[in-house]
Amino acid sequence: MLLGEFNGDAIFHAIEEKVHNGEPLTPEETMKLILVPLMHTRFDRQTMIEKTIELAKTIGDEPKQLHIIAGVLTATDKFIDRSYAEKVKEWIKMNKVFRLLVEELEQEREEMLKKVMQEKEQAIKQTEKRKAIEIAKNLLDVLPIHEIAKRTGLTVAEVADLAKEMDNHQPPIQ
Repeated sequence: MLLGEFNGDAIFHAIEEKVHNGEPLTPEETMKLILVPLMHTRFDRQTMIEKTIELAKTIGDEPKQLHIIAGVLTATDKFIDRSYAEKVKEWIKMNKVFRLLVEELEQEREEMLKKVMQEKEQAIKQTEKRKAIEIAKNLLDVLPIHEIAKRTGLTVAEVADLAKEMDNHQPPIQ
């Protein structure tokens, strides 16, 4: 039977489940994982190479992890994108402490980006709220409170509070 006749998607999925559940791979499963990029799948060969290597990186047993990655690099030598292969080889060369440090820094970077995006969203919401308040203040003399709330997105209570605030700051008529 040729490798192209195997259902690579089914094999990958079954092995992926075991890896995610922390179950050890048998020697046969290890070999199948190495050869999955050469099997028939719904993904192109380069994508399957990358998916397989990324899955291998999540295996807790470092010697098995490195065995699978080296096996994939060897088995797909004729097909793999050269720059990706070099990145993987660099990853393999890094010692475990350095890899952990790099992964930690990447995680911190992601968290920082997430925080910045949240702060940006919050600033946008605050700006929109200030605009709505300004529009509401300009409409207080023209429209009823419930209509202003409907048009600005403010609550009726917020518009009523604005109306009271505006009344308290009005100079007395002489």
